[in-house]
Amino acid sequence: MGPVPGIKKKPVFTQVLRGSFGRFSTASSFRLDYLMASVPVNSIETLETASELFNLREINFDALIQRDIDYGRVHRIANDYLSKSKGRVVFFPPLLACVVLLNKDGALQGQYDSIEEFLRNGDTDDAEYVRQWDSDGFELTLPCGTTDTTDRILFPEKGEPLHFFDFAASLNLNPRRAKLVVLDGQHRLEAMKLLWRNEEQRDILQGLEIPICVVWAPDAKKDNVGEENVIRDFRELFVRVNHESRRVSGHFITLLKDDSYSAIAVRKFSDYWKNLNVPGDWSRLHLLEWNQRDDSKIDQRTRPFSITTISIIFRVLEDHLFRAGAIELLDLESRIREDDTADAVALSRDIGDEPQGAKIESIVSEQIEKNIVPSLDILFRVPSPYRRLEDQFGKAFSELQRKVDESIPSFLGLKRYYSRYVYRDEEIFEETVRAANGDFKSWIKVQDTDKLFFYQVFQQALLRLWIGVASNLSSLGISSTTAARSLVAGLEVGCFQTDPPYLGSGQRYTYRLLWRNESVNQGSQAARSAWFQLLSATLCQSEVRKAMLDEVRGAERVDHLDVEEADRRLAAFGRQASQEYISSFRAEILKETEKNLEDFFNEDRARALSVLKASGNKEDREKFKREVREKAEERVRSAIDDLANALSVDSLSLAV
Repeated sequence: MGPVPGIKKKPVFTQVLRGSFGRFSTASSFRLDYLMASVPVNSIETLETASELFNLREINFDALIQRDIDYGRVHRIANDYLSKSKGRVVFFPPLLACVVLLNKDGALQGQYDSIEEFLRNGDTDDAEYVRQWDSDGFELTLPCGTTDTTDRILFPEKGEPLHFFDFAASLNLNPRRAKLVVLDGQHRLEAMKLLWRNEEQRDILQGLEIPICVVWAPDAKKDNVGEENVIRDFRELFVRVNHESRRVSGHFITLLKDDSYSAIAVRKFSDYWKNLNVPGDWSRLHLLEWNQRDDSKIDQRTRPFSITTISIIFRVLEDHLFRAGAIELLDLESRIREDDTADAVALSRDIGDEPQGAKIESIVSEQIEKNIVPSLDILFRVPSPYRRLEDQFGKAFSELQRKVDESIPSFLGLKRYYSRYVYRDEEIFEETVRAANGDFKSWIKVQDTDKLFFYQVFQQALLRLWIGVASNLSSLGISSTTAARSLVAGLEVGCFQTDPPYLGSGQRYTYRLLWRNESVNQGSQAARSAWFQLLSATLCQSEVRKAMLDEVRGAERVDHLDVEEADRRLAAFGRQASQEYISSFRAEILKETEKNLEDFFNEDRARALSVLKASGNKEDREKFKREVREKAEERVRSAIDDLANALSVDSLSLAV
């Protein structure tokens, strides 16, 4: 028997890229290292998009938005460019890929546990500088040189400066932990994979070398000053690179913001709906529009089963919560009492929408998750119109699953698309699956009486009213989530279930401000304010306030509620809103009456008034204004009477 060989450590860095090494940073930025290289097409599977790397049901929303793929674009690149290359040149610019590490649970690792550097084969002609991220993550090797052979110098944290050859670098990865995720060029990559995986089309790409620039954050260690985070770094890089080439558009402009608490809030809300357990094994994220690429449609529901869009929520939070001061709704006072550090004390001032330092951002993010996210869930889940739509979607999904269980191919395909959050017919390439998609959508209908509650302007008004109510009641010990439940209870009485519809187009008091004939008026700031004011006016109604306060009484933490004070505040809020609305309504009716005399006066009187209006005589013009004002006021009084009746209050209480 021969000698037993010594035990050798099994090599872990088995994926090797060779190329030219470089560094990129400004005087104050975090540094990025990069390797310019190429990957043979037969190794294309070593390059990944996040959609391939992660189970979409398991990753958080931050990772999900990074992986969104436009499959229509993928097929256009594959079929209209690469497949039709005969007789012409084709070329792709280098893909931009980042090195990410996965932890033992398979989740993205934001910071390295360790960074080591050392010389391998020192004092020999084969000496190499090695920098290693985590002992089993990835490593960079650079051949060492001398002052006579190379001008490139690096400065290790320990030891003397080293000369190295940049063009002979090697990036060695442990494929079990280190992944190359394409940040820019993911549609090109998916198009090449589409062809390579098809045996009949593989010859199109045979022998192809894919140019690639691999980047990584070399200093994002857990205990380093500045708390650099790899995930944050690469999201920033994704936005900047795509802004300069193919511009980030639609909802992704919002979702990829790192300098906005409002964006953090909608990401956390999206994550919450994505992970919420729903009977029937479907994701509530289907009810939220978050991956629209068309800038003109970000505030629109484009699917019959969506409840709202992230842009509607974002704009209200940005304009009316964080920029206006969010101390009360975030319950930051209690957080300050728990933490008397300078960072926490800084929260006692208005925080604005832009994060100011990692510690403050962390605190505010925690409070967003604790207070804002569950409130948004209540506002878009509990109201009866939204409940009805969600119930319909659940039933439709159950029917879809029944057809899947019957192994009907078109519905099997449809479920696969929906599992990737792909809904648009132009991204579905099988005609039978498109037909199944049409069937699925036809199973879901918004009731005619519910339609106005899905308009952008109504939902913005709903969110603004919640912010106003929560701010008014916070000093009475009422949380933002309790305020949300309370508001929904009140609006069920004053808005959601009224007949005729309180905010409907047939009401005289909604004329021109909320509706223009049968078309919703939502294009201007004045229109958005009008919707908010009239919705807020429901608080004038005692039955609405009673429903709200009954809900508050049943909430935890409100043991010593000053009911009279709460009722007074709500009534005052509603009264002020109604008066602001009536003031705007009066101005609009006066303007319309003056502009369209023939619509409100008989033919002879309209002609006479036109003469007075054109007269150079001051008394004639005053007479014209007086008569028009009287006519307009008649119309306003009729509208106020209708509004008072809808609110069950005396019309005199609404007079301005």
